[in-house]
Amino acid sequence: MMKSCVTGLVAVLTLYLTATASAVDAPIGSRYSGPSADPESWPAPTRYLSPHGSDANDGLCPERPWKTFAHAIPWLEPGDTLGLLDGDYTPQTTGMLLIDASQGGSARHGEPDRSINVRAVNERRAVLRTEGLVPAVRITHGRYWNILGLTAIGRDQRTARRGNYHVVEVSRSRDVSLKRILAIHSNRLGYNSNNHVYMVSDSRHVMVEECEAYKHHRHAFIAWQTENVTYRRCYVNPRDHYRSTGEDAELQRAIGHRRFADEGFAFYRGSWGSVENCVIEGRNVGFHVHGGTTFANNRGGCFNRFLGCIALNTFHASRVDARPAPDGAWPAIGNYFKDFLVVGSHGGIGLWYSTVNDQLAENVTIYRGAGTGFQADSRSKPPCKAVVEWGGCKHVLRNALVFDREGGGIVTTAHYQFLVEYSNAWNNAAGNYRPIEPIDDDDGNIRRSMSVEPTGMGLEPSQAIVFVPEGSNMKGAGKDGADIGANLLYRYVDGGLTEEPLWDPTTGAFPHGALVQGINDVAGDSLFDLHTRLNIGGSGAPLPYAR
Repeated sequence: MMKSCVTGLVAVLTLYLTATASAVDAPIGSRYSGPSADPESWPAPTRYLSPHGSDANDGLCPERPWKTFAHAIPWLEPGDTLGLLDGDYTPQTTGMLLIDASQGGSARHGEPDRSINVRAVNERRAVLRTEGLVPAVRITHGRYWNILGLTAIGRDQRTARRGNYHVVEVSRSRDVSLKRILAIHSNRLGYNSNNHVYMVSDSRHVMVEECEAYKHHRHAFIAWQTENVTYRRCYVNPRDHYRSTGEDAELQRAIGHRRFADEGFAFYRGSWGSVENCVIEGRNVGFHVHGGTTFANNRGGCFNRFLGCIALNTFHASRVDARPAPDGAWPAIGNYFKDFLVVGSHGGIGLWYSTVNDQLAENVTIYRGAGTGFQADSRSKPPCKAVVEWGGCKHVLRNALVFDREGGGIVTTAHYQFLVEYSNAWNNAAGNYRPIEPIDDDDGNIRRSMSVEPTGMGLEPSQAIVFVPEGSNMKGAGKDGADIGANLLYRYVDGGLTEEPLWDPTTGAFPHGALVQGINDVAGDSLFDLHTRLNIGGSGAPLPYAR
């Protein structure tokens, strides 16, 4: 096949520079972090609340707690921490944690150095159970609020009333954090079934850290029309929540058509967001970006970064796309993937670009599973129409390893201006590279790449998949001596790679909060033993810092 013309080559090299600058150098992620995710560092309660309390109490000590959130919230001032004692919090007893700091609302704002906190006295042993039509936790119009260590449980509930019904919600707020919340069971029967486990909407500078989401139907974590939202070390597992049991005819009609859950982490018209060391497991649609506009009418679906993330046995592991008209007027631009790991799939695509501009991905590993490993295509007609005024569709893929897939390896459709370099696609059933061209030279769209068996990589004994081990032929084989493939050994924080281990040096476990019986303690299907499914601490190659 003939190589690209000089004009196309110049465009690709221009993309090489602009994608790196726009995706990496922009101010991305939440400027507000809130308290550490470590419960030992959380502020001590100044007030207390319990399902067994009384609003006639003063709330000043565990022996005299208040009973209802409606009574407690107006009392909280900057610097206060409301401690929730162990127990079940229900609409009939305590009400739900509904924080309204709008004009006319009952809640105050915190201050930069004196936030307002609501925390479990004992992590995840304060359990909020919503009936499905009101969130268990909601902050609206709030500033400098932190919600720490709660368990929130939703349920299915039919209603004809328009609206969306989530388990945890932050809306029209800024400088808010959610830490170590365990949330489960989005409402599958609410209006339009468009209900999520964690919803952040029309907000900026929100930090969500070490939270877990189970049984999501639509989205698990969604940032809707947001700016500067960070998800850090969070975990998603749908647990077949998209399926009907066949016992409930209404539920069967509502969701029986779904083959898999919807998106795990979604910047839906959200920009300048960061996803750091997050994990999606199960038959869902993984890390997503959709074009559009933010609440401030800025470009939506742009300049988000995904750093050190994992998709395990999903359907589509990721997708970045411009929306069809009218949303297509604002394409997905400048999104960035680094150290991205995909292991297994149920038939979808590993890393998927659809009508995008200035996309950069580097140090990617996509291993096993059905479907194509990497694919760039267009959902608009004519192709790339949605981004034509920004120069069409462009992407760079660097230091990528795609192997043992049942579909294609690295596939880009003809209308893209693209560069694939220092990559390795091997043993992919539907071919390793498309379009077909010489891959190991310095010319054309695919350069300095190879198709060889990667040694030491995989899930077999003595192999590694979360990092490139010493002795592998992928070690140092990438651009400027970098590895080919993803390395997920250390934590990303605020967009930078730290020296703090991601996996526990003794057990191999991923960071996680307290276990709650029947929710996140299910062996083989929860976060606490994720490492065993990724061959960490067992027969695999030992972590470099293992003790």
